Amino acid sequence: MESFFDRQARKVFDLVVGGTRGGPMRMSILNEISRRPRNTNEVSKALGIDYKTAEYHLRVMREHGIVSETGGGYGSRFSVSPLFKKWEKAHKAGSRK
Repeated sequence: MESFFDRQARKVFDLVVGGTRGGPMRMSILNEISRRPRNTNEVSKALGIDYKTAEYHLRVMREHGIVSETGGGYGSRFSVSPLFKKWEKAHKAGSRK
């Protein structure tokens, strides 16, 4: 049975990643930072996108708790949050059924 936290994680993720035009880009960013924490400049270079685009998507995901930020300013690094890890685990378990 899905817990309240699992349901909330799924709703947030579906809203921010699945239910928007920016969803595919956000998923690409999540895949990139799940390998290792990166700053905005590293994300933009790795994905071949504009710095401002990466900055925007990271900010949206940070505001919704999907990514975590450490440090401050230009050098702050982003990594996937516990919320995303929980969603990812549930999603992988669901896809095996």
